[in-house]
Amino acid sequence: MNGRTSHINLLNGPTEANQDEIIASLKPGSSLFSQLEAIAKPSSHEGRDTEKGNLITNIHYDGKSYYWPRENGPGYLKFTLTDTKRELRRMGRTNKPGAKENLSEVDEIISDINRNRYVDWAGPLAGHRCGLIKDTKSGQQLLVTNEPRLLIPTPGDFPTIETFITDLLCDQTRWFLAWMSSSLRNLVEFMDEKALFQPAPAVALCGPRNCGKTLLIEIIATIFGRRQSAYNWMVGNTNFNSELIGAELLTCDDESGHTDMRMRKQMGNRIKSSLFSGAVKGEEKGKEAFTVRPWWRLVIATNDEPEDLRILPPYDDSMLDKLSMFKCYRHEIVMPDATQTERWAQIEAEIPAFMYDLLHKFVIPQEMKDRRTGAKAYQHPDLVGAIAAMDPANKLLQQIDEAMKARLPGEFTASEVERLLTDQSAPTVYEAKRLLTYSNTCGTYLSRLAHTNPDRVTITSTAGGINKYRITLNF
Repeated sequence: MNGRTSHINLLNGPTEANQDEIIASLKPGSSLFSQLEAIAKPSSHEGRDTEKGNLITNIHYDGKSYYWPRENGPGYLKFTLTDTKRELRRMGRTNKPGAKENLSEVDEIISDINRNRYVDWAGPLAGHRCGLIKDTKSGQQLLVTNEPRLLIPTPGDFPTIETFITDLLCDQTRWFLAWMSSSLRNLVEFMDEKALFQPAPAVALCGPRNCGKTLLIEIIATIFGRRQSAYNWMVGNTNFNSELIGAELLTCDDESGHTDMRMRKQMGNRIKSSLFSGAVKGEEKGKEAFTVRPWWRLVIATNDEPEDLRILPPYDDSMLDKLSMFKCYRHEIVMPDATQTERWAQIEAEIPAFMYDLLHKFVIPQEMKDRRTGAKAYQHPDLVGAIAAMDPANKLLQQIDEAMKARLPGEFTASEVERLLTDQSAPTVYEAKRLLTYSNTCGTYLSRLAHTNPDRVTITSTAGGINKYRITLNF
């Protein structure tokens, strides 16, 4: 046993030859006690001593706990030192030193594990199968202790899921399915080590309360594997992300939006650096940082009111290919006479057929394909407009139109614009003072407008590090 297990090729689908393997993979895991019993129980067939030896040589240690390979499937069991010694004794290893020996057989094995099979980190890693991997930057040894158990795609129909997604997203449905199809294909091929990690845009689901955003996230999570809420890490409230490292799907589900632009920018930076970079820095409290490549997708769910949309990062050119924004519509619920439990049971039963369709039947339209991400990002125009209206730079432009109309078109420095807007006689004096809170805020917003609204604001010259802006009338 080397920690890497055989697995089913999901892209080719199940065959008669691997039906037993499929059934075994879907069998619920037994209790910790029964797993310990399975490890300790002597094998009745020939060669059991060799099997015990192979088991022992695949035990690893991370400085605190010991990780034993499961015998009934992929993965590792986490044991204390006391547990490990007890199981070694139950496997027939002696606990007392022999004549002229300093260490018992149990202690010799423990010492060998500590010295030769030490790992710098152990835990689940999104999109990776169980086994040892190496941090290519630091050379650290990392042990992946469990892996996603993907459902087996099965040909069939999925009318409930199809109706639900079509009603929720309307004419955006094919854009969403393109994202799902390219993501699922990459996950399967990445797990099979047939493809490198392919980044994909973060997905924002924006719509009224109780329209089905959370249900759609449940479907996505069931398909991709494991899920963790990532909001605090995404906005920089914490740097610890060890729990997120083991989840294929990161979510920010109906969290309260923040007006603090720094937090929104931090979310944008996390999307760029973590979903699109070659590696991610993993941090766990009390442990040395490590570098890994988790297979991640991010879904954000928020209401579509202006104050709720502030959970999203600032929308600019750098986010065009990194954030998809879908407008969700309120609709009649599928299976209206069913209970919530009955409805989910029907949806869950259809997911294998939905996966099969995404893997084998759905064809991404040519205009939606992207060489880097598989499927292009999509932004609903209503959401783009709503987010743009919240941009403080656009609010500055509105104040310029109100207070400086008689002076436009014209050329101004940022200081001149701020002085005109905050003059006691200006109609914008109070709003401008609230908007321009720092000495460089006006210049920052004008430079942004020169980039996003070049028909209204352009940088005409720079002297001594000070820009001069030409501002035109709003026709």
